[in-house]
Amino acid sequence: MSKKIKFSDTFLFICIFLIAFILYTLTLYPTVALSDSGELATVAKVLGIPHPTGYPLYTLLGRLFVMIFGFLPVSLATNLMSAIFGALASAILYLFLRVIGARKYTALLGAALFMVSRIMWEQAVLTEVYTLAIFLYLSALTTLFSWTSSKNPRWLV
Repeated sequence: MSKKIKFSDTFLFICIFLIAFILYTLTLYPTVALSDSGELATVAKVLGIPHPTGYPLYTLLGRLFVMIFGFLPVSLATNLMSAIFGALASAILYLFLRVIGARKYTALLGAALFMVSRIMWEQAVLTEVYTLAIFLYLSALTTLFSWTSSKNPRWLV
């Protein structure tokens, strides 16, 4: 059973985002980490192509963050991007759970546990593509389930 999003859900969405963003930025890597972080930060600066698949959306968004936060080191700007998308993913999970019929406190607990889970926290504090992917995936699911409950074509645009 799908539910409509209420004002209180929007308020909690914002609260979850802010709490997650603060947690992630307080523990943000100050520089590159192991794995692909250095490569992804570099291609965001020079608009290059990392190893296949290339991550074009991540590269372009990374470039935007590097330009906006030009006063920060490149690695810190791209780490900040991961923190923002990780916080958005945590918040959108709350909305998704509400849309599919979860009670408010159940959805809040689920989003909070997701936010502080080891893997999510690790990916949200360093330059990596996973927080953007999770955010996009959860956004698509939320939109799909919102459409199935309302059959309003505006959800398909």
